[in-house]
Amino acid sequence: DVKGEAYTIRAMVHFDLLRTFGEHWDMSSEFGIPLVMDATDPLQPRGRNTVQECYEAIVDDLNAALDLVSNDDVESGSGSKTAAYITVYFVDGLLARVYLYMKDFENAAAMADEVILSGTFSLTNNPALIYTTKLSSESIFELQFNVQDQSQYNSLTYVRGDALRVDVSFLANEDLNLFFESRPDDLRAQSVDFNPDNNDGSIQPDGRTQKYRGEETKDNSAYVLRIAEMYLVAAEAKGLAGGGLDNLNMLRESRGLNDLVSEDFDTPQAYQEAVQDERRAELNFEGHRYFDLARIGKVSSIVGEDVQPVFPIPANQVSASGGTIEQYPGY
Repeated sequence: DVKGEAYTIRAMVHFDLLRTFGEHWDMSSEFGIPLVMDATDPLQPRGRNTVQECYEAIVDDLNAALDLVSNDDVESGSGSKTAAYITVYFVDGLLARVYLYMKDFENAAAMADEVILSGTFSLTNNPALIYTTKLSSESIFELQFNVQDQSQYNSLTYVRGDALRVDVSFLANEDLNLFFESRPDDLRAQSVDFNPDNNDGSIQPDGRTQKYRGEETKDNSAYVLRIAEMYLVAAEAKGLAGGGLDNLNMLRESRGLNDLVSEDFDTPQAYQEAVQDERRAELNFEGHRYFDLARIGKVSSIVGEDVQPVFPIPANQVSASGGTIEQYPGY
């Protein structure tokens, strides 16, 4: 189990680094990240690997983990106990996420279905419970914090009731409010507060997420993987023709929305745009939106023309490597 957990963590870290600093949407790109698969010469600078090499290493690590981790002693039928551990469910879920980024839609759908059909995790009709309950039925894996070991999420996204704009590091953009106003029945609108009575004038017209409240205890969990994401992965990977709409509607129903029908979409692209809307509604402030925009090629059109789809590698890292690590073009 311990070795399998180590493989899983290495794969997850490499994947997060790749989607932050590499052209993760292009399997033919030279702009991957430096893969660190050993520590035989830790002082030797390593240049970028290709994106394909990065994905191959990530998938290999996750498949190795599948042979080592288990669901033993954590089968609870509700997900609440399981989510405290790295399990087969979590590794399958990470593979679903990675395959989706790779555009390997067949494997992405298969891995997502593995987790969904296990019956271990279930969607709630009260999404607020996800963020006010430890290890909810939706949680596949989350990092727990407590009053002794506090997270920093509250201080970054909410702080306190009378917080000023300069106090809050990450605000909810006004555009997200307009988005939810176009979806009046969406229960997930409650996860963001744009009410001027609750936000200082300096914050308006922007707002604050409610996903990381808990001003007194500051023990907000890190929601690493949730079953809702698996429904979204399956919906996107299967597409309209492959039955993905059923997965999309399962999630929509649990969030207070009516079912969509195939006649609602003129083209497959229109369906995929609807999937991205659901991802935005469901996963905002959980670390997905920027990467989603990058992989579908919409960073510049939505965030800004001068915004790159890849973060810059810190200058001190490039300098420390003696130029072995190549900076992303444009920085």
